[in-house]
Amino acid sequence: MRKRWLLSVDDNTLSRKLIRRMLEGAGFEIDDAASAEEALVKASKRQYDCALVDITLPQISGTELARHLRQGQHPIGDVIACTAHHHFGQTPGAAAFDQILVKPFMRADLLETLERLKG
Repeated sequence: MRKRWLLSVDDNTLSRKLIRRMLEGAGFEIDDAASAEEALVKASKRQYDCALVDITLPQISGTELARHLRQGQHPIGDVIACTAHHHFGQTPGAAAFDQILVKPFMRADLLETLERLKG
């Protein structure tokens, strides 16, 4: 079975480590990025199956990053928002994402979301 490539984008180091730990042994190869700029560089070099993006990134917002990730050299089909803002799903920016996970979320929620989006 082929492992799926996931790009985790969050400016919080602990959050990136937590995502990595949650997905250990779940069939994912994980790259992470601390900024939207770093994520765009990585996405230009590899085809990712999906991305988890924090919406409150410095410089370029997670919403803007999601739009760029869908239009890049290697477009990412499934982009999931990770946010502590419970009402983000009711904002216009939510349309840039396939799913929204509200922090803190459990491993089971993350795995269920990824499984649901699997193409």
